Amino acid sequence: MFGKFFQWVDLALAKGILGIINGGTGASTAAGARTNLDVFSKGEVNSALAAISTNILTYTTPGTYSYTPTTGAKSIEIYAYGGGGGGGGGARAASVLSCSGGAGGGAGSKSWGAYDVSAFSYPLTITVGAGGAGGAKAAVDTSIGSNGQNGNATVITSAGNQILRAGRGGFGQGGQINAASAGGGAGNNATYVGVGDASGSTNGNYGAFSSTTGGGSSAVGVASSGGGALNANTGGGAGGGLVANATGGQAGATGGYNAASIQANGSTAGNSGQNGVVLVKNLNDISANGGGGGGSSLTSAGNGGSGSQYGGGGGGGGSCRDGGSAGNGGAGGNGACIIVEHF
Repeated sequence: MFGKFFQWVDLALAKGILGIINGGTGASTAAGARTNLDVFSKGEVNSALAAISTNILTYTTPGTYSYTPTTGAKSIEIYAYGGGGGGGGGARAASVLSCSGGAGGGAGSKSWGAYDVSAFSYPLTITVGAGGAGGAKAAVDTSIGSNGQNGNATVITSAGNQILRAGRGGFGQGGQINAASAGGGAGNNATYVGVGDASGSTNGNYGAFSSTTGGGSSAVGVASSGGGALNANTGGGAGGGLVANATGGQAGATGGYNAASIQANGSTAGNSGQNGVVLVKNLNDISANGGGGGGSSLTSAGNGGSGSQYGGGGGGGGSCRDGGSAGNGGAGGNGACIIVEHF
């Protein structure tokens, strides 16, 4: 009896059909074994991966583009980023007067959408918005700095109908004499430009649609940082100003933060602010940083740093005394568009 049992086990082992409960595959062929064990062959895995592959197209230079899905694409994701606002230029003022530094520009907003490719008529038109230019420094004695310029929205349309919009960041006001300069508004997808920091006495604020305002500079030249918020595009920091009868300059403020270790530093007195940097975690989490503000000086002030790509606000320029050289505002970062095709 037992002899016949062991003969059957030996035959099963020889044929490769030892039961699964006994550590076998329960099959005599590779295909049968995969079916019984619920596993896939290398070819099956490669075919499955090919079926869910993606293709990424990136548009980072301002301008207008035409997009038609690659043959075989089933769905698309669109990520849009508006251009950041430029920082204001610094002022020049007599020693008996106070002056504010140039204010930081606001950040452009971020927008995202996922769509079936059959939802639209093609080609899509993609307009990538440019960042706003920084304001020029005061050119003559006892004069205010020039305002920066608004950024430009990034817009995607199909047959003239808007699909997605990422609003522009607002301009930073130029440095003022005996008055505060206001930071640029945060991008807003509905109204393009949000409300800036009109007081110039507090740090920029978090705005709608994942962007923040630029920092302002107070009437006595105290610079404020751009608004900060995790995973948001951030505004630029204000440039330093000067209090009446000052004996030295003041530091510019930092651009807004979107992570604890990612921030464009403002300058020390008389030096230029740092340029913003891009924080990339994944396609769902790309954030721009605003530029740092330039420091003020009695003789030669610093320029504001530029906002980073994807819509960071430009930093404000530092102010100086009559006869000196103020700082120019930093440019806002250009917008962008990323399309992810799924097959």
